[in-house]
Amino acid sequence: MTWRTSRGKRVLPGTERELFLTAFGSLVDVIRAEIDGYGDPAKFGIPVFDSLAPWSKLAVLADIGSALTHKTKDCPKHTAVSEGAIAAVYSQMQVLIEIEIDIESDTDDEERFIFRKQVSSALEELCPKADRPGVTSGDVREWFYALQSLSDRILWDQDYLTADVFMDLDPDGTRDVLQMTGIDREYVTTIAPDPRESERRLLLMRLCGLYLEGHEF
Repeated sequence: MTWRTSRGKRVLPGTERELFLTAFGSLVDVIRAEIDGYGDPAKFGIPVFDSLAPWSKLAVLADIGSALTHKTKDCPKHTAVSEGAIAAVYSQMQVLIEIEIDIESDTDDEERFIFRKQVSSALEELCPKADRPGVTSGDVREWFYALQSLSDRILWDQDYLTADVFMDLDPDGTRDVLQMTGIDREYVTTIAPDPRESERRLLLMRLCGLYLEGHEF
């Protein structure tokens, strides 16, 4: 599926795609570890995504991963859940960079800057005139803003961060706030998929296919 991004209808190209799939695969691994009882739930300060059950997180990730990496005629409708999942992928790359910086002195030279190189390469390809951190920079704030520049090429705004507020409002209050903000009702009320047990094996195969597309063996 093609995604309707802030830069038009498109799928992610080149290094932008590689970076996305790297973070995507890492996030899938984190959620699977949670399912298997080996890890704590990942929290990104994105309530609409953080609050989902693990299998629902994986289902949403499969949908947005397909949409952003495979070209189709139609684009899926934006929802707070789907945009929150996209934001979570870029937040996971921030986590990877912070870990990379923390263990830098204990890592072989070839692996020391692998995630920072991905972000820098994507920025160089997409915005060659834009300022970007040097790959050896250990300033996490610089990488946060660099990743924000990349996620802004997909996301239109941050309405997904306020979607949980509507859950506590009565119908009249919800209607009034939606009218004031211009947010579509379906955007905040559409719920994440909840795959049945019989569907989960196929979901994992789908995710594995997307993950492998971002890695060479």
